[in-house]
Amino acid sequence: MDQEMNQQSGTEALAVCPRKKKDKKPVVFYADRMVFNDETILYKDIESVSSAYSSVIYNGIFHNLSTCITFKLNDRRKLKWKNGSFSVFGLGSIKSKKTFYVAAITATISTVVKTIAARYIMTVKEGGTIQIGGVTVSPTEITGRHFAKKVTVPLEEIGGASISGNVVAIHRKNANKLAVNSVQGNLDNGLCLVYIINSLVGNNAEPVISADENAPAEEQE
Repeated sequence: MDQEMNQQSGTEALAVCPRKKKDKKPVVFYADRMVFNDETILYKDIESVSSAYSSVIYNGIFHNLSTCITFKLNDRRKLKWKNGSFSVFGLGSIKSKKTFYVAAITATISTVVKTIAARYIMTVKEGGTIQIGGVTVSPTEITGRHFAKKVTVPLEEIGGASISGNVVAIHRKNANKLAVNSVQGNLDNGLCLVYIINSLVGNNAEPVISADENAPAEEQE
């Protein structure tokens, strides 16, 4: 039935993301929906998205990678897109698993996250206030923590937002300085802030996403 719907719609897939080599059921993204485990999920039925990423090297020998993209649906179900690997002395599938994750998070951000962010943007532009990950955004200012201190920054002083290492950083204008503490991607809809902030300050460019930006610096133990 889902395949028939996709054929009848006449729209092409924006991204096809295998979760493993020779994946017979890859996640497929369209303009308004995705196919996950053969089920068609409309973006309007997704309440929130979060992304967890952990890449840890032990004693320079063992390397553990674990990622999970979680979609919370309006019907209270959760769809978890897990990925991970373990290597010893560089032997393993860490590199290919990172590649799978980057493709997955890139497609998720450019479709699902962007769609959810549009709802928040509309609320703010209509005079409302939203709160995501400890950051409050109104039509004129944002409020959050800068280190331990609570700060309020006028939107006219905000230069934009970027994604790096699975976190969203909100920058001050004309300064290499954060306006508020970065928001982690593992918080519900935390990644939406990159679209929300950039839209409100007049920057509608797509966020740049690469392997380095979505893979935080390795922790050494």
